[in-house]
Amino acid sequence: MAIFGGGSGAASEPLECPHCHEVQLRAREAHRLKLVCRACKRTFSLIEGRERYAKSQALKRRR
Repeated sequence: MAIFGGGSGAASEPLECPHCHEVQLRAREAHRLKLVCRACKRTFSLIEGRERYAKSQALKRRR
């Protein structure tokens, strides 16, 4: 999590848009279930963003 500059990462969480795969940070305190991607402006759910980010990180670790 050091990439995002928060030390422990307690203030924000990375999410990945399932449409354009843009990684963006979301404040953990914000409890919206639907999010809008900053890049492609399409909506996706919080769960989709978490799953997509975890999947892409797992693929990076395998390489």
